[in-house]
Amino acid sequence: MKKGITITVLSVTVAIMLIIVTTVSVVGTRSIDTANFEEYKSKLKRVSDIVLEYVKTNKELPITGEVVSKNGFGDDFINELTVNGDEDSKLYVVDLDKLDIVINIGDGDTSDENIFVVSEETNNVYYLKGRTYRGTTYYGY
Repeated sequence: MKKGITITVLSVTVAIMLIIVTTVSVVGTRSIDTANFEEYKSKLKRVSDIVLEYVKTNKELPITGEVVSKNGFGDDFINELTVNGDEDSKLYVVDLDKLDIVINIGDGDTSDENIFVVSEETNNVYYLKGRTYRGTTYYGY
């Protein structure tokens, strides 16, 4: 009797290893995507809370004075505004320099959409660039 590994055993082993690697990769990718989305929601919530605290303390919005036009933005953004009752409200660019916060998003300008905007009427805060998660783009939290 010969000793060694047969081609069949080797093929089955390789197939099982490929299945395990693929499964781990898919689960890992989904976990990373979920973690990134949760981090986005957390940052948006922090900015929103600090904006509300600023308004409470200073009796004014922490804004640059620049109004953002809703025209030209996608249906997802408009729909989120409508759901939150902000479809008729003016949206102002949040001035992060007025807030005591260090955050790695929202420090751009209207051309790159990397800004936070706040509704004049409800004080709801939105991230203009949004974050896509599982096929849906979210702008607010």
